[in-house]
Amino acid sequence: MIQTPDKNRMKVHLFIWIYLAIFIFLLSLLWMLCLVPPVSRDALVHHLAVPKIYLNHGRIIELPCMRFSYYPMNLDLLYWGALYLGSDILPKFIHCSFGIATVGCVFYYLKTRLNIHFAVYGALLLMIVPIFIRLSITAYVDLGLMFFSFAALLGVIKWDETNQMRYLVLGALCCGLAMGTKYNGLITFVFLALGVLFLASRKVPQIKALMLFTSFVLISLTVFSPWMIRNMVWTGNPVYPLYNGLFDSEHQKQCEVASYALSDHRLKINKFLYRKNVYQEDTLDLLMLPLRYFFQGKDHDPRYFDGKLSIALLIFPFFSLLKTNHKQAVRSEKWFIVYFTVLFFLSAFFGGPLRVRYVVPILPCLVILSVYGLDNMLRFIRNNRIRISSWSFACIILFGMSHSLISSFKYIVQTIENISPVQYIRGDISREDYITHFRPEYSTFEYINNNLPEDTKILFFFLGGRGYYCDRQYIPDQDLNLFKIYELIRVEEKLDDVAEWFRKKGITHFVFNYKIVQERIENDLSQSEKLRLYTFLDMYTSKEFGKNGFGVHSICFNFYRK
Repeated sequence: MIQTPDKNRMKVHLFIWIYLAIFIFLLSLLWMLCLVPPVSRDALVHHLAVPKIYLNHGRIIELPCMRFSYYPMNLDLLYWGALYLGSDILPKFIHCSFGIATVGCVFYYLKTRLNIHFAVYGALLLMIVPIFIRLSITAYVDLGLMFFSFAALLGVIKWDETNQMRYLVLGALCCGLAMGTKYNGLITFVFLALGVLFLASRKVPQIKALMLFTSFVLISLTVFSPWMIRNMVWTGNPVYPLYNGLFDSEHQKQCEVASYALSDHRLKINKFLYRKNVYQEDTLDLLMLPLRYFFQGKDHDPRYFDGKLSIALLIFPFFSLLKTNHKQAVRSEKWFIVYFTVLFFLSAFFGGPLRVRYVVPILPCLVILSVYGLDNMLRFIRNNRIRISSWSFACIILFGMSHSLISSFKYIVQTIENISPVQYIRGDISREDYITHFRPEYSTFEYINNNLPEDTKILFFFLGGRGYYCDRQYIPDQDLNLFKIYELIRVEEKLDDVAEWFRKKGITHFVFNYKIVQERIENDLSQSEKLRLYTFLDMYTSKEFGKNGFGVHSICFNFYRK
């Protein structure tokens, strides 16, 4: 029976409404998960904590004890505005919006290259990747980096397609914004700039190609320049704390407790040797690491890359490289996307800690390549008369899609159970109790905020740097905080002098994570050093508050011996 155009149109409209309903459902889930108070680590350490300090001072100030405060902060400035409006939940929605904008870009690209069905599939595939879901409900900056990196890539592709300079300028602007969002954007900058040089050299004289390359570089760096200028003025290194050896910079304003120059010289262990010795991974495990990103990820576990991808993003992209009857321009675009994806992945893989979050900028590329791969396999099934081959491709498609859907559904259910947004939204649990459930040190901060004077200055010990909920001045914990006390105990002849050292630095209180501090003291010090340290804490500090394994101690500057 031949279907009429009206019936075909009705079928397309039906599919569109189904797709739209799924999109709205997923978006509603993300927004619901955003409605709880921030408890994610990096938000409390950096992305909300630093803007809160700026807000309290009314301007951007140098924070030598917070190394991460020297990172570029495009999105953090938006969070500053949200905090000014009195909401620390709004930054989650801001971050989520960059993810949704990226979904829109993926949809637009695939719609113009394939059709609306593949475009919707690509958009939904991106939305159900576990790491995308996790980041969409946190006040981080990775989705901003993903959006600007992908927009820069699309700008370069559109420029190559149309030869219109405005698209190259747009790509360069987005590339600069990517760098200004997170230092990982430097990877985007390097490979897109080289890509522009390569693409231009294929169709214009060498001199003009160099001019186009230079224009892209200068525009990108100009957009990024405010953060470079800030760091250059403060530290002498425009990308501090990266490449200090290259710039040979001397950071003049050091942290009151210990300089990061000292921490930079601590023993650095090769990450692969570390995994071999600590996680007992053999050679095959290490060789499989790039592939394990896609099927062995686990949230909040550095052994398993602190995040989950989707196995579909591993299987389908390989089939995008099959020869098809796509236009030559589309095939060239695919290879350019492959070039950017592979080099970005390898740079992130070898250049830093093994974290799924650090390869998020190539998620849209993996999704696009996956959809191209799916399209190629479907074309093969339709055109190939060899039944065995067709069934093999069909099984691959079924496995990849079903595994991704089931895995994502389980992940969403687990996330809802872990975050428990419904209880908080309904008012079954208070804000204070909700935060304390995830961050037991919150009770300590409540005591500090309600009882200690405004001029209090606190030194953290193993709180993970999570200081957002502390309304008093604090020095976040690093290993050097405890090491500094070790040093003072060993060097100073009198314990009075140890307390005097803290007085001169203006430090009035300590906040301890008792379990970790005690474990470190027991493992790090000799018996005589332990006795001297415990004597100092007993005679020169007074415990004011303790709960949930955390405690506040004031330093007794009158040296009253209890």
